[in-house]
Amino acid sequence: LKKIGHNAFSECSSLEEADFVDCLKYIDDYTFSGCTSLKKIIRLNYVEEIGRNAFNGCLSLRKIDFSKNLVFIGSNAFDGCLLLSEVKISERVIIDDNAFLPSTRIIK
Repeated sequence: LKKIGHNAFSECSSLEEADFVDCLKYIDDYTFSGCTSLKKIIRLNYVEEIGRNAFNGCLSLRKIDFSKNLVFIGSNAFDGCLLLSEVKISERVIIDDNAFLPSTRIIK
């Protein structure tokens, strides 16, 4: 599994945890959008790209450990993640417009 497709888990309100396989490289647009109970994302070890609105509206999401392989985060990817207060990202990552709420502290 190298890619999780567009809208794959969108609006899955009972989903609390996403545990990725080690070969996953791409999370498509809107994949987890509106998963309001999603609290935890595990094993983003090889993810290189996170698409537009991929985690938009994940109200319960508190922490993400990004992959060292990550190179791109799409627009509004984490918009509406009200509890996500801080993220650590490599200097080389391209962050598209409004990927995070203005209140999210980005540490590079």
